[in-house]
Amino acid sequence: MIKIQLAVAMGLLLIAGGCAPSGIDLPDFDEQAWKDDPQGCQGVRLQMLPQLEAAWSDLDGSSQLDVERTLGKPDQHELYRRSQKFFIYYISPGPNCATADEDTPLRIHIRFNALGFANEIARRQY
Repeated sequence: MIKIQLAVAMGLLLIAGGCAPSGIDLPDFDEQAWKDDPQGCQGVRLQMLPQLEAAWSDLDGSSQLDVERTLGKPDQHELYRRSQKFFIYYISPGPNCATADEDTPLRIHIRFNALGFANEIARRQY
C-alpha cells in the first residue's frame, strides 16, 4: 500500500513539474532584452551576441519549447526534410526593419531534430 501511495505521489510531482514553464537558464544573458528586440531592429541583439555564443552549449540539446521560452518566438522558422526544423533569429536588422540597410543580415540558426531537440547552432550571414 505504501508503495502505491509513493508511486502516485511521484507521478503527481512529475506531472506538476512538467507543466511549469522552465526555459533555459543562460548566465549573463538578458532574455527579456533579447525578446524585446524582434528581428534585431534596435541593435540590442547584436550587442548581446557574445553572451549568446558563450551559452551555445547550454542551448545545444535543449527542447524546442525551452528554446522558445528562453529566446522567444523565432523571427522565422523553416521546415526541413525528415521532420527537422530551423528557428532563425535575426541579430542585425532583418528585412522587416526600418533600419535594414544590409542585403545579408546576421542570423542565428538553431536546427532541431525530428524529436524536437536542438542539435546544431550556427551564426550565418547570407
